[in-house]
Order: sequence, then C-alpha cells, then structure tokens
Amino acid sequence: MFQYGTGVSVDYDQALTWYYRAADQGNGDALNQLGWMYQYGQGVKQDAGEALAWYQLSADEGSPQGYNNLHSLTSDLKYQRGAELQNAINERPDDPALRRARGWHDIRFLRAQITGLESDAVAEDDIADQLEHMDHGKKDFVSKTFKAMGDVGAVKPRIEAAKYRAEAAPLREKLAQLESQTPASP
Repeated sequence: MFQYGTGVSVDYDQALTWYYRAADQGNGDALNQLGWMYQYGQGVKQDAGEALAWYQLSADEGSPQGYNNLHSLTSDLKYQRGAELQNAINERPDDPALRRARGWHDIRFLRAQITGLESDAVAEDDIADQLEHMDHGKKDFVSKTFKAMGDVGAVKPRIEAAKYRAEAAPLREKLAQLESQTPASP
C-alpha cells in the first residue's frame, strides 16, 4: 500500500520497513518487491546488483514473480546493457538487510533438510519395528518366516535410519552456527 499509494500516501520508507520485516520471515513477494524497488530506485538508490540479489532470494523462496523478475533483469542487463550484467553480478551488495534475509532463508532451508532426514529416519525405524514384531500371535507363513529370521530383516532399515541421522548431524552444526551469526529482525 505504501509503495504504490493505495489508500495512503506513497511512502517508500514505510514500504521498505514492512518489506524488510516480511523478508525476514521468508515472504517471497516481499523479497521480490525489494528487488523491484532497487531495480527502479523507489526510495533507494537504483542498484541492479542489489535488485538481482533480492530477486534471487525471492526465487529461492519459490516466488514465481521473483524468478520472472530475476530472469527478466538478467536478460535486460545481458542483451541490452552489455557489460552491466557482469558488473552487477561482480558487485555483491553488502546490505545488512539482505544478509539478514539470506541468513534466515538459509536457516529455514537447513531446518527443512534436517526435518526431512529425521522424518526418513523415523520411517525407517517404524519399518524396522514392524519387521521385528511381525510374528506376534500370527500363524501364517510370512509371520513364521519372519519369526525364524529373528531381527535380521530389520537390520537394513536400522542402518538406513542411522545413515539419515548421521547426515543430519553436520547440518545441525551448520544450523547452530548460522543461527548464532544471523542477526534478529529489527
């Protein structure tokens, strides 16, 4: 509303404040709009490198608009402005808000990876538990076969569960490091 003056006066400072807050929470639309404001110099100094960085982060969060604007600006810089694309890519913006938003994006991504690995480990443990307890009170051929095998059938799922947990361990360390380095939202 503040960016475009919808129901209020245009106020780029207010728009930036709200977009930064939403960006810290991974809102792809807010990340995209920050890229737009930098691309067109709305309330900030026009900066193609900064716009590319915000669009990239928006695309990384899954925003179709961020993805489209990233590719549109990249094409524009590449084909219409020649060397400006390389300059924009080489000049990595040192924007504290962008660093913070990137940090929170990386934290969310790592948490999702860890959750996925832990979920896979739990699923493998469930399979192993089912295989270990398959014969309880049953007299059919399959149950008798598993009873004769003992816990051998559960070995592979237990190994897989341990593998998933081992993959999650370094991600947890990286997550703790990122969380300690990423500043809180203002």
